[in-house]
Amino acid sequence: MRPFEPSSPGTARNLQLDGLRGYAAIAVVFYHAIIGPDATQITRILIPNIKHITGVYNQYSKIVLAILNGDTAVVIFFVLSGTVLFDSLRHQSDRPLATSAKFVIRRVLRIYPPMIVGIFACVLAFGSFGRYFSPGEILGNIVLANYAVLGVAWTLQVEMLAVPFILLSFWAYRKYGAFGIVMIFVATIVAAKLASMFSMGGLVTFYARIFALCFTLGFLIPTPVGHWVAHKTPTAAWPFLLILMLAARHLIPPTRWTPEIQQVCAALIVALIYYRRAGALGRFLERPLSRYLGRISYSFYIFNVPILEIIAAIAARNVVLNGYFVEAGILAGIVIVLLTIPVAHLSERHIERPSIRWGHRFAARIAPRPAAAEPAPAPDVGPAIVGPIDERAARAQNASP
Repeated sequence: MRPFEPSSPGTARNLQLDGLRGYAAIAVVFYHAIIGPDATQITRILIPNIKHITGVYNQYSKIVLAILNGDTAVVIFFVLSGTVLFDSLRHQSDRPLATSAKFVIRRVLRIYPPMIVGIFACVLAFGSFGRYFSPGEILGNIVLANYAVLGVAWTLQVEMLAVPFILLSFWAYRKYGAFGIVMIFVATIVAAKLASMFSMGGLVTFYARIFALCFTLGFLIPTPVGHWVAHKTPTAAWPFLLILMLAARHLIPPTRWTPEIQQVCAALIVALIYYRRAGALGRFLERPLSRYLGRISYSFYIFNVPILEIIAAIAARNVVLNGYFVEAGILAGIVIVLLTIPVAHLSERHIERPSIRWGHRFAARIAPRPAAAEPAPAPDVGPAIVGPIDERAARAQNASP
């Protein structure tokens, strides 16, 4: 099989990455639907290793939550985000300040419009059963100072806090290659460690320590280092990597390096998919349904929350499945997915696509490209779980004045 080289302006978008993003977003829905009715499952089932859990049903619940795990999905989201954002930046030829400004503008207009609409959808959904938010909570969530209304916005908070880290890593890569990426990662971890020792940094320090490796591994995938690793990893390894990624923090004996093992497995899977070496998994992720779910995944991730809260409030009155949290959660999850898909479809079409075009137009005013001297910019990429993947959406992303 001929190696698939890292993408470049004008090459086809890797649809398999979008399919992975879509299924990860669906896993988050089922995870929240199972955990939501009984938050004690977090301390009783989710956090302990399976060897410390007693009772057949609790062990069965642990296995299901290991497979449909929101934390694992977030790891995938951030590795994917690092990969596609870094790949997009590699094709920019403007001066550093112009490239950085364009990147920030596109990120803001990619993330915020659907999120803001989703926040107000949550305000209405929660208000329908008597839960209200103060103006300060709503405004704080809009500017990503908190995630009091839209709980999943914490991942978007990470995305925005990671912007300086992404840009620093990119410019270090331009100057020093892959070593520059590693250098910025090490400097970030050391700074986070020092800040925690002196009780400084707070949220930024916490996120840096937990998720900097996810982004860094993602950055390395489009580089020659990632190319070498992906082609040294056998295609047939993907099922074993997938199982290890899902089991690392839940089903196998924990070690000090358990989170890092999970993140490395996720990065290897993404690398295989990026270079189209994931075999049957890649072919599955490239099917029309997978591609569609990937296209609407960001809006799906946002708008499942108000729908989930409404369904959860209704389900709480049903005593038939009381105590059977896995079965009740899976049934609720199916309903939530089916109700969220049409909402996400409309949001992707009428909110995401226009905001992407605005981002390109505003960015083009900073340093317009010569009319015929250079190819069109690489497709913009959204937050950890977004990105149109059909041809019409790709053309909409690349639209410029």
